[in-house]
Amino acid sequence: MQTFPLWPENATALQDGVDDGFVPTLDYYPSETPLPDSGRGRPALVIFPGGAYVNRAPHEGGTIAEYFTKFGFQCFVVQYRVAPHRYPAPQQDGFRAIQLVRANAERFGLDPHQIATIGFSAGGHLAASVGLLYNDTTIDSSAGDEADAQPRRPDANGLAYPVISSDPSFGHQGSFDNLLGSGAPPELRARLSLETRVPVDAPPTFLWTTSEDTGVPPRNSFVLCEKLQTLGIPAEVHCFARGHHGLGLAPDWPDVAQWPQLYLNFLRHTAKFNC
Repeated sequence: MQTFPLWPENATALQDGVDDGFVPTLDYYPSETPLPDSGRGRPALVIFPGGAYVNRAPHEGGTIAEYFTKFGFQCFVVQYRVAPHRYPAPQQDGFRAIQLVRANAERFGLDPHQIATIGFSAGGHLAASVGLLYNDTTIDSSAGDEADAQPRRPDANGLAYPVISSDPSFGHQGSFDNLLGSGAPPELRARLSLETRVPVDAPPTFLWTTSEDTGVPPRNSFVLCEKLQTLGIPAEVHCFARGHHGLGLAPDWPDVAQWPQLYLNFLRHTAKFNC
């Protein structure tokens, strides 16, 4: 594993009024697994660990990267800003990660048109933000370098038990409090309720959740998948009958542990990834 700074030191995006010494980074996990088509670049997977926008869970970061490198993916775990940093800092870090990986495609031996995400819980909200808000000009991800010219849209989106909606009846209010501040105006909370922000050219999207998830109810996944399907965007959601919130690879839950293979199948056959 190698670690790279996400931004140049003088990047305007880092000047968000919080001086806690945290430096956003990319943790790079290279793959040596042969690909089905050796003449093409490797696919990339950009990983956003969860943690309610207040931390980043290790079992949803490096562990995930090490798994997917076995299938030929160059993997990148984004160590993004969390509270006390507020919106749009995490979203800026997310967009910057996509642009930086794409700008360095040749260096990493990857196909710049095969960049997928996987985000967990609040990291799923961040991955969904990256997959849906790439045309939002109010979120500036420019850093004054060659990566600025790269598209911010991923080529496929993966969301695991994601925070999606700010609806108080089923949304995870703690994540929105940490992202926006507890006193954020209702219109801002509504703006970050991502089932309302789906563009017609959103990337193919894979979601999974569990019926027993009381932390982030599965309805979050359902409402987004329904909106995507309404717009004709390839999307699928898997809701496993058992399992609590935050399972990651779910090694102790054999039924839930099928999800990585299901996502790989989705990337191969729906998003046409070389994996």
